[in-house]
Amino acid sequence: MCHVESYEKFISSVEKELRKPLPGISAQYKMAPDGRIERVAMARINSEQQISAVLILIFPEHEIPLPLISVYNSTYFEHDFYFKLTRGHLLIQLGFDVYYNTPYNAMAYMPSTGQFYIQDQKELGNYPYIVAFLNFKLKRTRFFFMFDHVNSGFTGNNYFSVLHYPLNQRTFKFGLSWTFYD
Repeated sequence: MCHVESYEKFISSVEKELRKPLPGISAQYKMAPDGRIERVAMARINSEQQISAVLILIFPEHEIPLPLISVYNSTYFEHDFYFKLTRGHLLIQLGFDVYYNTPYNAMAYMPSTGQFYIQDQKELGNYPYIVAFLNFKLKRTRFFFMFDHVNSGFTGNNYFSVLHYPLNQRTFKFGLSWTFYD
């Protein structure tokens, strides 16, 4: 059980209100390295999940809009190549990430005030956001290739994180990360 002591919210007419403490329950479920709950590994295929469920125990006019269930999953093939000639290791990861949440009335944003406010015009969510990736790690350097929002446009163009602000379209990203020692 968690309580929010005091919060401000903008209603659709943009009047500021102070509300009383907000009682609610939030639970997170995360799969663990030993397979109990955080990371599941089968041979060279790994899967990591995080599921959050929220239950607000108050009247609808006082609630902060949150999805009932929010899911994150990362599944990838991982292999460490060993080269006898150079005695080097090359770690490769090939996989995908999926983000999903149940439909809910997400907050809207008003640029003129720089504030989010509660809206009831449109439900957002109920849309999977998929990212495909390929990572290489050689000694202290990591190279990555990422295909962001793979499913963009497949089911129409109705994917928003905030009302009237769509998620990014399909994008290809690449780069490298080099770890330096002090």
